[in-house]
Amino acid sequence: MKIVNIIGLVLVVVVLTVIGYYINEVNEAQWRYWSSYDYNDYNYYSYPDYSSVTLEAALVMIPFTIFFVLAYIWNIIKVKTTTAKVMSIIGLSFSLLIVLINLLVLGEPGSLSFDESGGFFIIYHIINLAFFIVLLVQAVRYENRNNKGRNSNEVIDTEIV
Repeated sequence: MKIVNIIGLVLVVVVLTVIGYYINEVNEAQWRYWSSYDYNDYNYYSYPDYSSVTLEAALVMIPFTIFFVLAYIWNIIKVKTTTAKVMSIIGLSFSLLIVLINLLVLGEPGSLSFDESGGFFIIYHIINLAFFIVLLVQAVRYENRNNKGRNSNEVIDTEIV
C-alpha cells in the first residue's frame, strides 16, 4: 500500500504540472482566437481552437482521476485504520465532484474551457497531495503495527520451545 501512496504523491506533482501546461495552452489559444476574430462578419462562425485543446486536456485528466479513485478504494480495503477510511471516503467524494466537472468540460469544451475549470483540478490535486501524505503515514503505521504483532508472536513461540 505504501507504493501506491508514493506513486500517488508523485503523480500529484506530475499532474499539477500538466494542468498548468494545459491552462496556459488554452489561455493562449483563446487569445489567438479572439485577436484574429472578425467582428464585422456576423455569418461567420467556426469552433475555436481552444475547444480542441480543452477537449484534449479533459481527456488527459481521465486516467489520472481513475488512478486516484482506485487508490482511494484500495486504501479503504487494505488499510484498516479509521483515519485512512475517512480520508479515502472524503477523497472519493472529491473525486466524484471532479468527474462531474470533467464530464461538463467533455460535454461542451467550447463553452467551459480548461482555463476556467483547471482551477477545480488544481484544488482537487492539492487535496490529493494532502490526503496521500496522510494515507502514506497511515499505511506505514498500519504495516508496522501488523509486523510488530507478528514478530512478537514468533519470539514468544521460539522461547517456549
